[in-house]
Amino acid sequence: MSGTEGAGPDGPGNLFSGLLPQAGRQVFPAGHQLFSAGDPADHLYYLCDGAVKLFGAEAAGTENVLHVLRAGDLVGLSALVDGRAYALGAEVMETATVLLLRRVDLLHWLHRHPAAVMQALSRLGERYRMMAEDLLALKVLTPRQRLCRYLVQQLGPEPDTGPAGLVLTERHAVIAARVGLTPENLSRAFSRLRMDGVVLHHRRVMVAEVGGLRRLAAGIGEEPPDCADFRD
Repeated sequence: MSGTEGAGPDGPGNLFSGLLPQAGRQVFPAGHQLFSAGDPADHLYYLCDGAVKLFGAEAAGTENVLHVLRAGDLVGLSALVDGRAYALGAEVMETATVLLLRRVDLLHWLHRHPAAVMQALSRLGERYRMMAEDLLALKVLTPRQRLCRYLVQQLGPEPDTGPAGLVLTERHAVIAARVGLTPENLSRAFSRLRMDGVVLHHRRVMVAEVGGLRRLAAGIGEEPPDCADFRD
């Protein structure tokens, strides 16, 4: 399944800022499906706020969330690439305000701004790399490691060691989707991390030793023997 349905245009001064005033603004509630895999890719969605998940379905009907997009992201990049069909489905996870761009308008705009084509390809490549890393994590990391990886991403590059704290800005269901767990199993995963000095209280996470968390995220260290009972 392709993982190139979303890309981030880097905020207000993004690549398509000159085109956005032509877009229609719409608000969609949680649970609304923007498109399904296989639908004609004739629109591109600029996400102003909220969250949208990209997902594929296995033959047995199991849904696999491959990526979660946030404000500033583009949803439906197949419309930009070939216009044939969306490779993934897209569903709103948090009430989302989007700007709806027609593919024909987008192509006309790029034709008038040829220098933007290479920039667009660069952005596509960057997003593809990020999504490929997320997909690889879903395949090779345990749920515990994926949750640690998510927390490390939220902490950023600093600090390297010592205690730290962070406030989770995403809803429980969104975090669960991003790390490939059900909301119930995410709660259990957080509980298991207490033994590693990671404590969740409401939306605040306290980390006793950041270096240890980074090692866990990198897969360094032994997996607890009872970890398998909350695998996805």
